[in-house]
Amino acid sequence: MHATTFVRLAKRASRRSFTEAVYTSTGIDRTLPSDIRATLTERCNYRCVYCQHWRQDAYTPEMTLLEWQGVLSSVRSYVGHYAVQFLGGEPMIMPWFSDLAMFCRDARIDWGVVTNGSSLSEPRVARIAEARPLNVDVSIDSRSEAVNDTARGIVGAMRRVSQGIAALVEARAAAGANFPIRLKTVVTRQNFESLSELVGWAQGMPGVLVDFSPVRLWRPEEIAAQYPVAGPEMDALERRIEHLKLLKRNGAPIETSVAKLEAIVPHFKGEPSVHGVGSCRVGLRSLDIRPNGDVNHCWKFEKVGNLRHTSMEDIWRDANRRQIVDDTLACDLFKTTCSMSCMAHRTLGQDIRRGLQIARVSTR
Repeated sequence: MHATTFVRLAKRASRRSFTEAVYTSTGIDRTLPSDIRATLTERCNYRCVYCQHWRQDAYTPEMTLLEWQGVLSSVRSYVGHYAVQFLGGEPMIMPWFSDLAMFCRDARIDWGVVTNGSSLSEPRVARIAEARPLNVDVSIDSRSEAVNDTARGIVGAMRRVSQGIAALVEARAAAGANFPIRLKTVVTRQNFESLSELVGWAQGMPGVLVDFSPVRLWRPEEIAAQYPVAGPEMDALERRIEHLKLLKRNGAPIETSVAKLEAIVPHFKGEPSVHGVGSCRVGLRSLDIRPNGDVNHCWKFEKVGNLRHTSMEDIWRDANRRQIVDDTLACDLFKTTCSMSCMAHRTLGQDIRRGLQIARVSTR
């Protein structure tokens, strides 16, 4: 990460922290959407054991490349220079994904992507590097082929993602870029014993970090299969978390904050935990753009508009959205159901420390 990128992101985070404080103390709204996620498709070519996308009976209709360009431009005209994370399903199964990435580069929209790594071929990674992403997050659960392929539901997933990451590292160097590559690992009872092996693997590659998040499930039978159980298994998990904390403190490329690492065991025990801001902030900062252009702040609350039909400015300033914002601030799920989700937002200090670590690792 270039110093100018870090400064730009730090300024955005500082402004966000200030406007949120103003809103919660005075009710004056000067906020702008800052944590922007764009789900290009709900479809996926993998069958991860803890994911519901591939189990859906039907999928949300999808926008075209031209429509996505219009949607992102609408956000740009209201917010200014911003960052968007492309999600799925698997976003790279969209045949025009590289074209959308290049559009973002040319429009001065910072962009990142979360991918299962199945599409990281040499031609694809060359265009990704050329499009100058903010980050590329690659899902991988273990260095063990048996463990990873079972979790991903696809034979050969480990081999493919390893080759893809290596190709991405080479393409990044060839393009003279230094964006971070983050290994996104879902912690389950099947892989927690081998988490440190992923950290060791990342240490052998320049500009690669690991970010751990515990699996989050609702069905009792899935929880029984994927959550570590109380007793010796939970004790072993606690030891692994302590080891990861030690590795992080010693400079290992672990992006996950110590506070979040410490919250993993309480999560699996069903205990409340907070590792960022003290109450929900989704209504003040988060924007989820669905494949059909619908926009919401959170799965629990109704949509606030559709960017195919309404401008970003009109959606954000709509009086009906204000009530939803206040409802999110009062939501009681933040410290339990959502405590380990992407909605459990970092504080300003955590954002800055995270940015400094990414900048340091990216120039390694």
